[in-house]
Amino acid sequence: VAHDAAQTADLLDAIRRQGFATRGDSFAFVRASTIAVAITVAGQSVAALNIVCSTRVISPSGIAQRYLAPLQNTARQIGAALSWDGYVVTRRPDARSSAGPAVERAGRTMQLESRR
Repeated sequence: VAHDAAQTADLLDAIRRQGFATRGDSFAFVRASTIAVAITVAGQSVAALNIVCSTRVISPSGIAQRYLAPLQNTARQIGAALSWDGYVVTRRPDARSSAGPAVERAGRTMQLESRR
C-alpha cells in the first residue's frame, strides 16, 4: 500500500474517520492483535499510543471493542498534559527536515521536547 499514494491516502482517511488503527488481517504477523490511537496537541498528531496483545488473549476483531475507549481517554490525557503550558504544535514547511514537531509560543518556534 505504501507504494500507492492514492491508496495510502484513502487508508489514512479511513483511519482518521474511524479514530483508531489496527494491524489489519493482511499483516504477516498474525499472532498479535493491535490497536493504536493518535496523541494530539492542538489538532496535530505528535505521537501514537498502542496496545499489542497475543491473539490467545484477544482476537483482532475484539481488541477495539475492549480497549478503544480507555486508550482514547489516555491519549486525550497525554495530549492535554503536553499542551498544558500553552505550547501549540505547528507544521514546518518541510516536515522531513525537522528533528521533531515544532511548537510556537510567544511568536517563537521551538522543538517540542520533554520537561524532564
